[in-house]
Amino acid sequence: MEGRADRHVLTEFSQRLEDILRREDGQTSKKVSEILNILQCLQIDPLLIRNAKIILTINNLRKKINNEEVIRLSKGLLRNWKNSVIKENNEIKDVIINGWNERTPKVRRKLEFRYEFNNILKSDTSDENRIKSRDLLAKALMSDECVNEDLLKIAKIATNIEKFVFEEFNKTDAKYKTRIRSRVSNLSDENNIELREQVLKGIITEEEVAKMSSEELASDRMKKLRKRFSKESLSANILPEVFGTETELLKCPECKGNHCTYNQVQIDRADEPMTTLCLCITCGHRWRFN
Repeated sequence: MEGRADRHVLTEFSQRLEDILRREDGQTSKKVSEILNILQCLQIDPLLIRNAKIILTINNLRKKINNEEVIRLSKGLLRNWKNSVIKENNEIKDVIINGWNERTPKVRRKLEFRYEFNNILKSDTSDENRIKSRDLLAKALMSDECVNEDLLKIAKIATNIEKFVFEEFNKTDAKYKTRIRSRVSNLSDENNIELREQVLKGIITEEEVAKMSSEELASDRMKKLRKRFSKESLSANILPEVFGTETELLKCPECKGNHCTYNQVQIDRADEPMTTLCLCITCGHRWRFN
């Protein structure tokens, strides 16, 4: 019997596949094949397929894993998903050309709510950057139990958050995009469900969400992590400032945000160049480059 997949299920499977590829070992192909077989048994809304990160993840499998079974399953899965999107597009075209009929009530309901949802996001602007920001915020606020009425409420909340961010910067520049990305990252964080619930219930207002610092938005897990960092005794290999110098020139490999800090330390011999230690303030990812 087929199960149904929501946005969070697809995100979880995408993360699992990426983790397997990072820890590549003798069982990699087998583990990947098992997940691909599970995905083949899931019913997935074509709208989710269009926007799912897992599409890129599976597409990359064929390049990274030279295994006939993995390649076959990847191609088959992507082909089936593509066909489901084409099928829905044809149903929509049929409605547009021939009008509604007894075969299209589900398509009609989807179109009506999607049309209203998009109208809310485009309510007072034609700027594609702003509309895209609102769409990303709305998706970050969605939960597994969302029904169509909830989606319309979410669209309004996302639109209001974006408005307050835009009012502060008055243009969609790098600072605006960084602010939007940090809201999206924190609202979609599965370790930060409480934040999302408080925003949806109005406990935290849209204006507060737009203006809160990354530290204020962070999950309890991230707050504890930062607190632990601040209490750690300083080692010989790091500079006295825990978070280092803030910069927007670095790009986090994980969340793609550029709200980062860096420290330069001498790890090797004194005659070797210094190493730069980087920390993403948005998601907490740490990395280094020489």
